[in-house]
Amino acid sequence: MHIPCINIIPRWLAALACAGVLTGCAQMPSAQPASQWQSPDIIPSSIQPELQQFLRDANEQNVAIFDQTPWGKQAEVTIQNRYYAGSGRQCLRLQVAPAAAGARIAIACQQNDQWVPVRPVTQLLNAQ
Repeated sequence: MHIPCINIIPRWLAALACAGVLTGCAQMPSAQPASQWQSPDIIPSSIQPELQQFLRDANEQNVAIFDQTPWGKQAEVTIQNRYYAGSGRQCLRLQVAPAAAGARIAIACQQNDQWVPVRPVTQLLNAQ
């Protein structure tokens, strides 16, 4: 007579587990206003005023050399193109060639009226 109880207990546990999973999925974090958007992908370095001005004013294919950048010292920075990211921010795809290393792709995006370096996530995905 204990056989029906054995069949009921696993079903009850499975139903309880499903309810817990659905409850966790249904909870949504509170959204921040778009003006307060903060990317977790920000490289913890600031961009100096001279480089800020270059990024703000330069056109595609403009090139300049800077003593200090978030990507290295004595770096030649070339603006490859401007675009709008999925976040709505204006971004720049850059080619950066620091003195001590080879050229690589870098990304800078506008955030709160400043240019900030961000990780080139799509480049990392394409490299794999």
